[in-house]
Amino acid sequence: MKANGMKKMKGFAMLGIGKTGWIEKDAPVCGPLDAIVRPIAVSPCTSDVHTVWEGAIGERTDMILGHEAVGEIVETGALVKTLKVGDRVIVPAITPDWGSLEAQAGYSMHSGGMLAGWKFSNFKDGVFAEYFHVNEADANLAPLPDSLDPAEAVMLSDMVPTGFHGAELADVQYGDTVVVIGIGPVGLMAIAGAVLRGAGRLYAVGSRPATVAAALEYGATEVVNYRAGDIVEQILDFTRGKGVDKVIIAGGDVDTFAQAVRMLYATDTPLNVCPSIHVFNSVTLMMAYYRSRIFETPGRRWMRPASAVLCVSIIASTVLLKQHSCIDVVLGALLALVLDALFNRAAERSEQPQIWHA
Repeated sequence: MKANGMKKMKGFAMLGIGKTGWIEKDAPVCGPLDAIVRPIAVSPCTSDVHTVWEGAIGERTDMILGHEAVGEIVETGALVKTLKVGDRVIVPAITPDWGSLEAQAGYSMHSGGMLAGWKFSNFKDGVFAEYFHVNEADANLAPLPDSLDPAEAVMLSDMVPTGFHGAELADVQYGDTVVVIGIGPVGLMAIAGAVLRGAGRLYAVGSRPATVAAALEYGATEVVNYRAGDIVEQILDFTRGKGVDKVIIAGGDVDTFAQAVRMLYATDTPLNVCPSIHVFNSVTLMMAYYRSRIFETPGRRWMRPASAVLCVSIIASTVLLKQHSCIDVVLGALLALVLDALFNRAAERSEQPQIWHA
């Protein structure tokens, strides 16, 4: 059903790296499986800041920003079955193409290519506009209950599912000792997700009083202040040198990965530390590497590729934890080479590569 007769619309856009402003563009066109949505509540994300002011995904011109929204459907495609014009919906930040090979294989966030499930404000106009387009509406939109405040519901677009996904990737089990590094909105939701999955002791790494209080409210049992000293040493002190079962990283940089490895409890489980460092499975490592390569813009050549950290972490775990053989080190180096080849191949195919949404 069609209710949107507008041919032009306004949106808040990235004009170029370091430049933003309001622009006028053609209104989006609805496909047979899709929907056009008018935003009711939106929220900025730090990814928008990185995109504009750090050039994190490369140059973009007149691309409308935003990927967190709650809205009202103003138009649906002829094949949409479960939604109608006037429905209020939660719009996820990730809107996969569910028929793709990647989605069918279980990697919906990579449908159509590396991180191509993240469309809004990556390579497609985002939600900071009068109207925006949502592909495969039946699968990518969720009805908004009347009892839920849109301003609260918009947190379900990105912050909540991203944090919960971290707890899922970490495979938190009953009684596990868990560290969450970074307690912004995503980290707080990772704490909540880990608690729901049965975490026993849960260490939250952060320093701001407001987020520390929130972390304790969501279920953290201890707080580690990174300003008070090395977080690895603090975790090992808390655990009497044993380390923890799982680590979820929701903030930091490439060096944080090495810290996560060092605070993990060493077991005889094959590849417990690297590359399957719980939340950092092989797919996540590929995303981290891809992101580090994109960050190598002219002003940021100093950033080291995540593949180097991967190799160093494997070597460190071999020497310090005595957990891997030389074969693991060789495999880690080969993985780095494979990642490099994949990046170069993707870069040749597109001048606008997609990156990890953190």
